[in-house]
Amino acid sequence: HLDRLIRLAGFIGISTLQPAIKQLSGGQNKNNTLRWAALLALARMGDDDAAQVVLRKIQKLPVEDDVVYDVFPDLIFTRHRLLIDYLVTVLQSDEAGCSPA
Repeated sequence: HLDRLIRLAGFIGISTLQPAIKQLSGGQNKNNTLRWAALLALARMGDDDAAQVVLRKIQKLPVEDDVVYDVFPDLIFTRHRLLIDYLVTVLQSDEAGCSPA
Protein backbone atom coordinates (compact mmCIF):
# COMPACT_ATOMS: atom_id res chain seq x y z
CA HIS A 1 0.00 0.00 0.00
CA LEU A 2 2.98 2.28 -0.50
CA ASP A 3 1.24 4.11 -3.33
CA ARG A 4 -1.61 5.05 -0.97
CA LEU A 5 0.84 6.27 1.66
CA ILE A 6 2.57 8.42 -0.93
CA ARG A 7 -0.75 9.95 -1.95
CA LEU A 8 -1.62 10.51 1.69
CA ALA A 9 1.67 12.31 2.25
CA GLY A 10 0.86 14.52 -0.72
CA PHE A 11 -2.68 15.11 0.53
CA ILE A 12 -1.47 16.12 3.97
CA GLY A 13 1.40 18.10 2.46
CA ILE A 14 4.31 16.62 4.38
CA SER A 15 7.06 18.70 2.82
CA THR A 16 9.85 16.80 4.57
CA LEU A 17 8.95 13.76 2.45
CA GLN A 18 9.03 15.71 -0.80
CA PRO A 19 12.65 14.78 -1.71
CA ALA A 20 11.93 11.07 -1.17
CA ILE A 21 8.73 11.29 -3.19
CA LYS A 22 10.56 13.15 -5.95
CA GLN A 23 13.08 10.31 -6.10
CA LEU A 24 10.21 7.80 -6.55
CA SER A 25 8.77 9.90 -9.37
CA GLY A 26 11.94 9.63 -11.44
CA GLY A 27 12.26 7.66 -14.65
CA GLN A 28 14.51 5.07 -13.03
CA ASN A 29 11.56 3.84 -10.94
CA LYS A 30 10.24 0.75 -12.74
CA ASN A 31 7.10 0.50 -10.59
CA ASN A 32 4.54 2.51 -12.57
CA THR A 33 2.00 2.54 -9.74
CA LEU A 34 4.48 4.10 -7.31
CA ARG A 35 5.75 6.52 -9.94
CA TRP A 36 2.21 7.68 -10.77
CA ALA A 37 1.35 8.09 -7.08
CA ALA A 38 4.55 10.08 -6.53
CA LEU A 39 3.80 12.38 -9.47
CA LEU A 40 0.27 12.97 -8.18
CA ALA A 41 1.50 13.64 -4.65
CA LEU A 42 4.10 16.12 -5.88
CA ALA A 43 1.52 17.88 -8.04
CA ARG A 44 -0.77 18.06 -4.98
CA MET A 45 2.09 19.69 -3.07
CA GLY A 46 2.43 22.31 -5.81
CA ASP A 47 5.29 20.90 -7.87
CA ASP A 48 4.79 22.36 -11.36
CA ASP A 49 7.25 19.96 -13.00
CA ALA A 50 5.33 16.93 -11.74
CA ALA A 51 2.06 18.48 -12.94
CA GLN A 52 3.58 18.98 -16.39
CA VAL A 53 4.64 15.33 -16.53
CA VAL A 54 1.15 14.20 -15.49
CA LEU A 55 -0.45 16.47 -18.08
CA ARG A 56 1.78 15.18 -20.89
CA LYS A 57 0.89 11.59 -19.99
CA ILE A 58 -2.83 12.32 -19.78
CA GLN A 59 -2.94 14.22 -23.06
CA LYS A 60 -1.66 11.11 -24.85
CA LEU A 61 -4.71 9.14 -23.69
CA PRO A 62 -7.96 9.22 -25.65
CA VAL A 63 -10.90 10.58 -23.69
CA GLU A 64 -13.04 7.52 -23.08
CA ASP A 65 -15.00 5.98 -20.23
CA ASP A 66 -12.03 4.21 -18.63
CA VAL A 67 -9.95 7.38 -18.56
CA VAL A 68 -12.81 9.44 -17.15
CA TYR A 69 -13.57 6.96 -14.38
CA ASP A 70 -10.02 5.89 -13.52
CA VAL A 71 -7.68 8.76 -14.34
CA PHE A 72 -9.67 11.98 -14.03
CA PRO A 73 -10.27 11.50 -10.27
CA ASP A 74 -6.48 11.44 -9.92
CA LEU A 75 -6.30 14.82 -11.63
CA ILE A 76 -8.94 16.21 -9.29
CA PHE A 77 -6.95 14.85 -6.34
CA THR A 78 -3.98 17.02 -7.28
CA ARG A 79 -5.97 20.28 -7.11
CA HIS A 80 -3.28 21.69 -9.40
CA ARG A 81 -4.51 24.55 -11.58
CA LEU A 82 -2.90 23.21 -14.76
CA LEU A 83 -4.60 19.83 -14.45
CA ILE A 84 -7.95 21.25 -13.44
CA ASP A 85 -7.83 23.55 -16.47
CA TYR A 86 -7.29 20.50 -18.66
CA LEU A 87 -10.32 18.81 -17.10
CA VAL A 88 -12.45 21.89 -17.76
CA THR A 89 -11.28 21.93 -21.38
CA VAL A 90 -12.25 18.27 -21.82
CA LEU A 91 -15.57 18.88 -20.07
CA GLN A 92 -16.42 21.74 -22.41
CA SER A 93 -15.40 19.81 -25.51
CA ASP A 94 -18.11 18.82 -27.97
CA GLU A 95 -16.39 15.57 -28.92
CA ALA A 96 -18.32 12.44 -28.00
CA GLY A 97 -15.53 10.27 -26.60
CA CYS A 98 -17.54 8.78 -23.75
CA SER A 99 -20.91 7.26 -23.22
CA PRO A 100 -23.33 9.27 -21.07
CA ALA A 101 -23.30 8.50 -17.37
